[in-house]
Amino acid sequence: MRTLKKSLLYTWTLPLLIFSIAVAGVRATTVSVEPSPHPDIPEPGLTFQVNVTVQDVTNLAAYEFKLAYDTAVVNATQIEYGGIFGDTYTELGSEINNTGGWLRYAVMQEPGEPEISGSGVLATITFNATGPGGTGLGLYDTKLRSTPDPTDPYHTPVPIDHETIDGSVVVIPEFPL
Repeated sequence: MRTLKKSLLYTWTLPLLIFSIAVAGVRATTVSVEPSPHPDIPEPGLTFQVNVTVQDVTNLAAYEFKLAYDTAVVNATQIEYGGIFGDTYTELGSEINNTGGWLRYAVMQEPGEPEISGSGVLATITFNATGPGGTGLGLYDTKLRSTPDPTDPYHTPVPIDHETIDGSVVVIPEFPL
């Protein structure tokens, strides 16, 4: 009986251990707001920047993201291309909606250029602190794509699975209580 328990223990433990080691070595692709949390902004009226970055991506050919924020605390003033594709890119869309408290940005690698693997900056966003308080900088509707399969007659870009990591910022009141 003791030998059977030992045998079952090894039969279940060894594969589980191997699987755990294999999974621990795999890094997930992430899109994140950095730095996060952003260092406190000492007063309303000042500008600051955050980066939207991608980590551990494979075969990136295009990306899009939206970012939500509280306009009582910050307003976006500019979105700049982050440089991940070098000079061979096309901006597909850039929109700031401070009334609704969101922005959208989309870029693709020039056709025929190699896909990008690794990590880098997708965009740099400049904000103006509009009032005291804290706000999340929440990523949503994020899309990472690799180039379509050449045999696909519809040329459908291939989605890249990823996770998102939101940011935050605090604007300190002029005269803290």
